[in-house]
Amino acid sequence: MLSGMHTEKEVLCVQEPVQRGNVQADKSAVLHV
Repeated sequence: MLSGMHTEKEVLCVQEPVQRGNVQADKSAVLHV
């Protein structure tokens, strides 16, 4: 979904915590992006 707006590395930073189910880490990653 984000591949068109973000680089692969940025997308991975957001997807990794999501796959782990860590919502807090996901929010932090989104803020950094």
